[in-house]
Amino acid sequence: MTLGFGLLAFCVVAFLWAFDLVPDPVAAGTWLREAGPLGGLVFVVAFTSLQPWGLPGSLFVVPAALVWPPALAFALSFTGANLASLVGFLFARWAGRDWARGRLGPYLEVYDRRLMERGFATVVVLRMLFVSAPPTSWLLGVSGISLRTFVMASAVGFIPGIALFTLLGNRGLAAAREPSGTSLLVLLGALGLFILYQRRVRAALGQSLRETRSEIEEKETT
Repeated sequence: MTLGFGLLAFCVVAFLWAFDLVPDPVAAGTWLREAGPLGGLVFVVAFTSLQPWGLPGSLFVVPAALVWPPALAFALSFTGANLASLVGFLFARWAGRDWARGRLGPYLEVYDRRLMERGFATVVVLRMLFVSAPPTSWLLGVSGISLRTFVMASAVGFIPGIALFTLLGNRGLAAAREPSGTSLLVLLGALGLFILYQRRVRAALGQSLRETRSEIEEKETT
């Protein structure tokens, strides 16, 4: 399924490129900024429509930071990420849940139980680590986690990642336009924070996965 969407995306991009229909990024950014609320709406609709099928969220979050002020860029990216993740979740739940249960068997059962026990915290950690990566929404969609928990925990988990990507994009643009020691320090500080929080969250997720693997092994030996 992922390969199919990837091939479709490639064909669309190739078609646009062949007929010189690829928009100028600078002109597109100027239009989005000057269009006011309509520009923000177009951005959120594009984020919601395209990102669930495999595009990295950073392809939307960072450009938003280059077009709008940080607060508005964060709000638009946060809205788009939540809606896109909901689309991916609902699609996976509608199209792939029975298929996954039939093939993953005890593995999905163990993960489901862990999500039942610590569902909110697990989703928050996954979002903090992978932000709006579509496979995260797909995997959660085929699990037994409730829609309410998914939506609320995703919203909480998105905050640090989107905030950092927005800050990186904004500070990177400022450093490029007016290089200075202060802008460089802020940019390096944001990068350091991003790396630090990724390492901490990755360690927490790794511990959870090791515990889950132990449960699976115990289940298979009994």
